Amino acid sequence: MSFDLNQLNFASEDSLALVLPKEKLTYGQLKTAVQKRMGDFPQKQELISVLAEEDKGLIIYLLAIIQSGNYPIFGQLDCQKQEWNFPKEPLFIGQTSGSTGKAKHYLRDWASWEAGYQAMQTVFPINEADLIATASPLATSLGLHTLFLALFLGKPFVHLNKKTPNWSGKTALFAVPTYLLKHSDCPLDLDQIYLGGGSLSASGLKRIIEYYPEAELFEFYGASESSFISWQNLKTSKPAGSVGQLFPQVQINVTADHSLTVRSPYLFPGYLGQTEAPVEWQLDDLAEYKEGLLILLGRKADLIDHGGNQVSPAEIEKPLQALGQEAIAFGMPDELYGQKIALFCIQPLDLKRIQAVLLKLPAYKRPETIYTAKEVPLTANQKVSRHYLAQLAQKGKLHEI
Repeated sequence: MSFDLNQLNFASEDSLALVLPKEKLTYGQLKTAVQKRMGDFPQKQELISVLAEEDKGLIIYLLAIIQSGNYPIFGQLDCQKQEWNFPKEPLFIGQTSGSTGKAKHYLRDWASWEAGYQAMQTVFPINEADLIATASPLATSLGLHTLFLALFLGKPFVHLNKKTPNWSGKTALFAVPTYLLKHSDCPLDLDQIYLGGGSLSASGLKRIIEYYPEAELFEFYGASESSFISWQNLKTSKPAGSVGQLFPQVQINVTADHSLTVRSPYLFPGYLGQTEAPVEWQLDDLAEYKEGLLILLGRKADLIDHGGNQVSPAEIEKPLQALGQEAIAFGMPDELYGQKIALFCIQPLDLKRIQAVLLKLPAYKRPETIYTAKEVPLTANQKVSRHYLAQLAQKGKLHEI
């Protein structure tokens, strides 16, 4: 099953498709613009790089590549052509962040995303929204997923960037938690908020509810390769570490060492160069499954190897978070121990209380260095990254207490 712009479920050609800062495009106008641009591409099933254009140009360019039978690719390609192996009808080829190793190109197909969109309609009130918006870059998995969700639903799409258009209507926003925590003055009135792609602390959740007390608030958990795995209504509850109940038709396996494997109709077709689509996919996250809830314990890649002891950052962070102190533990290279433990705390902080809590930890789990700032430095994709914090600390760009 391939993506076909002509088969989308919009009410009419005059239905709004894109709401831009200076103009609005109907679905009819969008189709015409895409068809015109399709002539720029050969009918050869070639890889074509998606350029960094402004929103309208990028969306039309992307859709024209797909409609012409070619393969849009994001990120730098460094493999040989003879290694390429495509599913019959890929939607696009994205690039992982490479946080757990070398960056990889993953493939997405329309059938898996369409199945996920159909499931979303059964658990979320997404059909009630008049507008679908995202604050994530359009080259990211979340940004693209939201764009195609809007197209699937036949609703207008808006990208929150430097220039946000005016809009009145029931709006659903898909974003990482850090966006709302940094933009309490979001330029759109939000009726539905869907948060994913980053951890959400209890204090952060409280602030978001204070910012948007009337909005319906949901959290989802997944990855570029897996799509949605679980979800929860944040206005109901958020148990510590929980990312909610399993998404429809998702099956998981959690081993004794907390490794998490998922099977679902929403899995990606594989990485560029793979010969077969994966039947299941193992995540980098460590997890537990208790009483119908998926509980995250941290990432394998985030484990700190301190003198041979594998220390989970969560073991250090949770007692501090219980005090209301937002903190992030991470490892830094150390000649003697392999990695030393560092801690980043968001201001304001009570150093005496923090130290008192840390003293209750076993000696090998205690941070050697504490850094602080008014907010967490984020990656280019507006995410919290322990690896990025370690890089900044090594370069002397974090304030040490």
